[in-house]
Amino acid sequence: MISKAMLIQNMEAMKKLIPYLFVLITGCLLATGCEQPSLTTQEQDNTSELQELKLDKSAPDKEKLRELYHSAKSKRKITGDIAHYQLDVRLGSGPFDVVRIHRVVKERRPYRPIRTRSSVFMVHGSGQGFTDIFLNAGTENPDPETSSPYYLASKDIDVWGIDLAWNFVPKETDDFSFAKDWGVIKDVKHTLASMSIARFLRGLTGQGFGRMNLLGFSYGGGIVYAAAGLETQQPRFFRDIKGIIPVDFSLKLDNEKWRQLACDISGRNRIDYENGAYFNSNNLIISLGEAALNAPNEPSTILPVPFPLTNYQAPLFIALNPRPVTGWHFLGGKLDIKNSIFETYHTEPQRWFSLLSSVPAGMPKLPGIELGEARCGEKEVSIDDHLKDITVPILYLGSTGAEGEEGYYTTTLTSSRDITTHTVRGSKPGKEDYGHADLFMADNAPEMVWSKLEDWLFEQEKGHRGPSISLRK
Repeated sequence: MISKAMLIQNMEAMKKLIPYLFVLITGCLLATGCEQPSLTTQEQDNTSELQELKLDKSAPDKEKLRELYHSAKSKRKITGDIAHYQLDVRLGSGPFDVVRIHRVVKERRPYRPIRTRSSVFMVHGSGQGFTDIFLNAGTENPDPETSSPYYLASKDIDVWGIDLAWNFVPKETDDFSFAKDWGVIKDVKHTLASMSIARFLRGLTGQGFGRMNLLGFSYGGGIVYAAAGLETQQPRFFRDIKGIIPVDFSLKLDNEKWRQLACDISGRNRIDYENGAYFNSNNLIISLGEAALNAPNEPSTILPVPFPLTNYQAPLFIALNPRPVTGWHFLGGKLDIKNSIFETYHTEPQRWFSLLSSVPAGMPKLPGIELGEARCGEKEVSIDDHLKDITVPILYLGSTGAEGEEGYYTTTLTSSRDITTHTVRGSKPGKEDYGHADLFMADNAPEMVWSKLEDWLFEQEKGHRGPSISLRK
C-alpha cells in the first residue's frame, strides 16, 4: 500500500498515484462484473453521490474510497465473445466533473478477458462521445465490421476510451458559468487520470500494468499531443503513454492559408467567449439528425440556408459541403444542390443521421479557442509548450478530404524517432474524397483505416523502433 507520506512528497506524482490507490482499495470492477445502472445525462443531478477523487489534493481516506466504490457504476454488455464495460468516476468537485471510462475486450469466459496482444486508449472529438463516434458510429448493434473498438477487440487488442466530462451536461442547462475556465488542460488531466485507472484494471485482469497507446480523433488529437507533452515533465515512472496516435488533426500548421483561417476563426470565437459565450450547443446538430430519421421527406426548417432542403438532405449538406479554403468535409460523396444530388460514397446516410442525433448537448468553448490559437501560432499558449520534448512512437492517420497530409507537419516538431503516417484516399480526389467522419463510419473503414492501426499496434508491441523518416519531398 502506498503511504500518505509518499503521496505528499511528490505532488505531481500524486496525480498518478491517487487513481492507482483508488483501484487498489475498491477492487477490480471489471473483474468482478458489477452490473449496476450506468450514469446518464438525465441522472446528472445524482452525481453528488460519487465521492470526489481529487487530482491535486491530498489522497482521500479509505472510507471515502469505499463510498466511491459503492456509488460508482459499471455496466457490461456482451456481443459474441466481446464485452463492453463502463465505469463512471468523479474527478473533481465541479457540477460535471464525472468521466465515463469504457473497455471493449474479448473474453475467454464471463468477466475474464483473454490475454490481449496490445492496447489502446481512445479519446473522441469535439461535441462527441466515445459511444457515438467510436463504439456505435451510427449503428444500433455494433460489431467488428461497423465499430472500431469491436474490430480491434476482435483482433485481440484491449480497447479503452473515455467520455470527457462535458458529455454529461444536460440539454436543459442554461447556466454555463462552470465552463468559463474549462480548457484543454482540464480534459488532458481527466484523460491521464482515466488512463491510470485503465492501466491498473488491465493489470488486475491479467494484462500487465504497462503503458498504453493513446489515440485521439479530431479534437482528441489535440488532447493526445498536449498529454504526451505534459508527461515529458513528469518522472518516467509515472508516465502512462507508450505511443500516440493523432487522427486527422494538426496541432501546428505550415500551410499559410490554413494557418490564417485558424487565426480568423479562433479570433472570432475569442471575442464571443469574452462576451460570455462559454459553451457551444449541439442542439441544431441533434435536431438535424432526429428530423432526418423521423421525417426524412418533410421540408427542413432547421438549417438556415437560402434554398429548400428536405430533412433528409439538410444533414447531408452539412456532411458533403466542403469548407472554404481547406476543402475539408465530413463525408466523401457528390453534392449537387441544383440537381438534388446528395450522395455519400463511403458511409451510409442513416449512420450519419444516427450519429448526429446521439451526440451530447455540447462542449465548452474554450478548448476549441485554445487549439485554434495553437494552430494560428500568433499567441502564447501552453498546450504546445512541450511538443518538441515528445519522444514516444507516433502513428498519424488522416483522410485526404480533411486534415490529410497537413497533419504530418506536427509530427516533425516532436523528437520522436519512430514516426509512421497513413493518409486514407478514396477513389475520387478533391471534395468527393474520403472525409473526416468516414475514418470511423465508412463501410470500408476496417480495411482502409482500422487495419493500419492494428498493424502499427502489433509492431509497437514487438518493440519495433523504425528510423526517423522524411515526411516532405
